[in-house]
Amino acid sequence: MKGFTKRIFHQEIPTEIGADELIVRGIMHPFFYSFSKKTIKPEAFLPAPEKNDVSLLRRNFTTDDFCKNHSQSIVIPGHQYCGLAAFMANAISKVDALSGFSGIAKIVGSPIDKNGNYIKSKKVFKNDPGLPMHADLLYLKPPTRGEPQTTYRKYAKEIIKLSKYYSDPSPDSPGWHGQALINESHFS
Repeated sequence: MKGFTKRIFHQEIPTEIGADELIVRGIMHPFFYSFSKKTIKPEAFLPAPEKNDVSLLRRNFTTDDFCKNHSQSIVIPGHQYCGLAAFMANAISKVDALSGFSGIAKIVGSPIDKNGNYIKSKKVFKNDPGLPMHADLLYLKPPTRGEPQTTYRKYAKEIIKLSKYYSDPSPDSPGWHGQALINESHFS
């Protein structure tokens, strides 16, 4: 039993993201979520102007508690953490299959070390310090500040349709106390 625990703790995280991986995004109010409409906003899955990445976590290689605690630790002035959004990685290929959306974005494993740098030259394990389970939703090109981003917004809305929002019943306390994030029946 002891060897079994050690083996799981030292599990290597593959670079390639599997279609059946659960992907998690921390959600902030009011930027990413509307309490009045009870909906995720497209901004949750859109990069900031002049950037092309949206930070995600690979839930298969961490815990619900970690996803919440990490998301809760992110400070965006005027916004507060309120929950998590999750979708299966194959949602991106489903969105790509829609007319006009192919090749707009992809999910890539992008582990981050304890100093905030991307890890590119070595194997990564679940117990490595930093964010070894980090991933990015990478858009083909960054949105240009001041220009309409209609296609990107439509793309983000399609991701939302394939996502599930998990409202955090205790957003100010550490640890996840809500419904378990793995709910495969929702994603089928």
